[in-house]
Amino acid sequence: MTTAARILDELARTGIDLLLQEPFYAHLFGSLNKEIVGANHTVDSLAVGRGHNSLTLYVNAHFWDSVLTNPKHRYGVLKHELLHLVFRHLFIREPFLDPMLLNVAFDLVVNQYVDRALLPDDSIFLESFPALALQPGQTWFYYYKQLEDLRQG
Repeated sequence: MTTAARILDELARTGIDLLLQEPFYAHLFGSLNKEIVGANHTVDSLAVGRGHNSLTLYVNAHFWDSVLTNPKHRYGVLKHELLHLVFRHLFIREPFLDPMLLNVAFDLVVNQYVDRALLPDDSIFLESFPALALQPGQTWFYYYKQLEDLRQG
């Protein structure tokens, strides 16, 4: 079995866990193309993006095999990516905003809806920025502006 076929199989098992625990996310997962990518790809972890003719879940093989080895974390990171779709983050075009801060703001939104135990330790949470006392349940724009103010201050 090739590495890509094995990872797709493991990803399918994670999808079954989603189906059993959170069918809504399993439905989204089932609608995505899945593509296993290598070291030279721009995706160095997991990411949802616009594929050739449909939305695609990109999975970096090295990240999956060496960083995302805990099945709980695989579940949580997959749900994290699906939440980016739910919140339509892929369709937000803000060319004048800092892409790194924008990504952090998006992650602050979605990680509020994933159990902490299901995410790797280096994940970003509201508490990651104690000086900001970020309010839960806000928009990505709120978090972006708070982060921008922190960086400028």
